[in-house]
Amino acid sequence: MRIFFILLLSLCALTSSAQYYNWEFGGGLGTSNYFGDIGGVSFDGRSGPADVMLNTTRFNMAVFGRRYLDYRFYINVQASFLNIKGDDKLSPSTGRESRNLNFENNIFEGSAMLEFHPLIINDLGGKKRHIADLHLLIGTGLGVIYSDPYSMDGGNKTALRPLATEGLQNKYSPIQMVLPVATGVFVSFKGRYSGYRVHRFGISINYRFAFTDYLDDVSTVYPDYDSFYGDQARIEASWKGWRERDPSSTIFPEGGIRGNPKRNDGYLTTMIYYSKRISSGRKKHKLPRRMEFYGRSKRGRFK
Repeated sequence: MRIFFILLLSLCALTSSAQYYNWEFGGGLGTSNYFGDIGGVSFDGRSGPADVMLNTTRFNMAVFGRRYLDYRFYINVQASFLNIKGDDKLSPSTGRESRNLNFENNIFEGSAMLEFHPLIINDLGGKKRHIADLHLLIGTGLGVIYSDPYSMDGGNKTALRPLATEGLQNKYSPIQMVLPVATGVFVSFKGRYSGYRVHRFGISINYRFAFTDYLDDVSTVYPDYDSFYGDQARIEASWKGWRERDPSSTIFPEGGIRGNPKRNDGYLTTMIYYSKRISSGRKKHKLPRRMEFYGRSKRGRFK
């Protein structure tokens, strides 16, 4: 009889330990920074962390679903909304401030990334209680964005894309592709009434390489203003240096360098997030040996 109860308890433990927790869902908030042809701290507008301007830091928000594939591999599907900003006036000693251009862009983004978790500490704290774990991750994938830059002058908002500020031959689509490259870390904790580590808190850093140079509406050269047929709105949006000099001036640097088409734009987001793992059925096989003690608790072995 004792052996029977031992076998019964063992079977219950195996059934409990075989529960699926393949999906998690969550969301977060953070900051966003733009790298491109407007503003910045360097004359050549180089991209990267060295070109970050804190006074143009904006915000981002996202929701996501992450799916477990294997011990170290996950798929992350994410939807984001963010704002990026650049302003020549905020870039002293770069030569850009005399151009006097500025922009903001509300970007809607959808992306999918493959994550690799090179470092996993299953028993954070080393107390053999497995209350928490830690994952360090890196990932990349592909994203699609809707981008529509605009300019703010005296409280007036002007959409830049319809104006074709670099000439009618240089129109661009609001739909563009981006290549996200991400890293981050998260910690999982057990639920209050569960032996499973279902609550996750993390930090994510994600840089997007855009497949366009027009997130800021600037890329090539100043246009032939005669092609604008006297459209003053287009002329004023293309070059605003006159506002800092003589408003009556009609001298514009036609054909001069306006941006750098050899380097596409990009943006960086940082985010603090929370997610929760969701039970989605039961496994029919034993956990592999490498996961034997992944989430061990008094209730048995948990994934």
